[in-house]
Amino acid sequence: MKRWGFFLLMSGMLFPLFSIEWPTDSRTIRRSFGMNEGGRFFGGFEFTTESPIYTIDAGEVLFFDNDFYTPIRGFPSPLQNWIAIEHQEALISIYGKLEGVPERTSALIDTGTPLGIPRKQRGTGERLLYFSLYDRKNKQWVHPALLLPSYEDTKAPLIRQVQLVPRDGTAAVVLGRTRTCKQGTYQIYLDVIDTFDANPSLTTVPFTYQCFVNGIEYSRLQVDTLYVKEGKLFMGKQKSFPVEQVYRKDGLLYLGEIQLTRGRVKIEFLVTDLAGNQRTSTFELVIE
Repeated sequence: MKRWGFFLLMSGMLFPLFSIEWPTDSRTIRRSFGMNEGGRFFGGFEFTTESPIYTIDAGEVLFFDNDFYTPIRGFPSPLQNWIAIEHQEALISIYGKLEGVPERTSALIDTGTPLGIPRKQRGTGERLLYFSLYDRKNKQWVHPALLLPSYEDTKAPLIRQVQLVPRDGTAAVVLGRTRTCKQGTYQIYLDVIDTFDANPSLTTVPFTYQCFVNGIEYSRLQVDTLYVKEGKLFMGKQKSFPVEQVYRKDGLLYLGEIQLTRGRVKIEFLVTDLAGNQRTSTFELVIE
C-alpha cells in the first residue's frame, strides 16, 4: 500500500525537516491543488467535512476576517470567513469558508488550536473547508500534500485520452485510434483523472506527468508549486509551464511539443499520483 511519503524527498527540498498536521479529521478532498476548472488553476485543497478545523503548526496569526462580505458592494468574499497564520520557514497557512474565527484568537498560536467549523454553503448545505499553503520566502503557492502526513491510497490514475494536435491547426490525432501519423510538430494533450480510496466518486489531479519517446524522457510536468512571474502564473518548480498554456477549458492538459520524423516511434506516457501509484500508456506509431 503506497502513501504520500513517496514525495518526502520533494518536500525536503522545499522545507527541510519541516512537516505539518492535517487541518481536519476529514480526508475527503473535494477539490485538489492543480485542478483544471475551466482553464483556471485551483491552488489548494477543499475538504468536505463536519469536523472541527485546527491549526497545522504553531505560528503567528497574520490576519483574520469574520465579515464574510467584501467591502465592494456587499458581495460575499470567495474565502468567506478566513484566517492566515505564518509558521516556521515563512510558510503561511490559509483556512477559508469558516463558520467564524474565534474572536479571542491570540497572535501566537499552537499546533492543533481549534479554529471553529466550516460554514454551511448556500444551495448545497455542505460544510467545506478551503485550505492552502503559501511560501512567502520563495513567493509561491505549495501543494499541501508535500508537507501533510502520509495518506493511504491504492488507486492509480486513469489516462483516458492522449491527443497530438498539429501546429498547423488541422485535426488532432487521438493516440490508440490510429497507427500512422504524418511527420511534423505536435502539441501533446492528456485527459487524466485520479481518485482516492476514501471516496472514489471524487476526482483529483495526478502529481507528475511524463512523456518518453523511444525510452528517453521528452517532457515532464510536476504539479507542485504555483508562482507569478512578469504578471503570469507559472506551475512547476523544476520545469515551469505557464498555467494559461497548461490548462485548456475543455479539461485537457498540455505536456509540451513533440517533433515527429519519418520512421517508427514508441511514445510512452507515465502518470504518478500523490501516493506514488502509477499508470502507463504506450503507443507505437509509423510516421509518414
